[in-house]
Order: sequence, then structure tokens, then C-alpha cells
Amino acid sequence: MQVSTEAREGYLYVRATGDFSLNTAREACRLWSETPVSRTERCVLLDVTALTSFGTDDVPVMHRFELSQAFVDLLPSDIRLAIVETPEQFDPERFGETVMANRGIVVRITTSHDEALAWLAAWFAAAPASANVSRPR
Repeated sequence: MQVSTEAREGYLYVRATGDFSLNTAREACRLWSETPVSRTERCVLLDVTALTSFGTDDVPVMHRFELSQAFVDLLPSDIRLAIVETPEQFDPERFGETVMANRGIVVRITTSHDEALAWLAAWFAAAPASANVSRPR
């Protein structure tokens, strides 16, 4: 699994590609969490549509829980995270989204890139401006 990041206007675009593995996903999240972030990067669009072996039939519920918990443990509490999945990856019960939301991460999981961007844009327009800030530990 590989992860690339690109600062775009109003948000940080993160794209995960390759074969999903829980350990690799945790490590990618850890590395990403160690870099300073700006106001723009507090809005994140995580695109996992190119991940293989990440369908609802491929990833046990406990792995989805552990991945969601890794996001909560490693990401700043004031992040706004939109995750775009394919219809085969999308859990209609929104288990991962619920786990993260219950632990304080503002998150939306969707199959629509446009919906994810609109959701992020609404928050970015209203968020207070700030200089670069280190991620809290």
C-alpha cells in the first residue's frame, strides 16, 4: 500500500493505492500524523478508491474498528476528514464512521468525490484562520 499527499486549494488530498493491509495503513497514518499541518490541511480528503483488498467482504469488522481507532489516536482532534470509497468498499452501516465520530473525529465517508468536497468546503469557509500548527499528541 502506498500513500501520497497533495495540498490543494482548501484541503489536503491523500490518495491510498495498492493492496490494503491494516499494518501498512496504521504506519501510513502514523507517518502522516508526524508532519506539521496548516489550516488547509485540517480538511482532508482521503481517497481509497484505488485500494484493492478493501471491500466490505475483504476486511473484517474488527480490522475496520482498529483502522478507525488508529485515525482517532493519530490525527488531530480538530481535523475534518472526508473519505471517498467505491460502492464495494462502502459500509452502508457506516461502522468506521461511527467509531471515529464517537471518539471525536469529524468524519464523512461517501462514494461521491463531489459530496466529499462540498462537505469539506462548507467547513473550510467557516473555519478560523491560523498559521501552521503542529499536530497535538
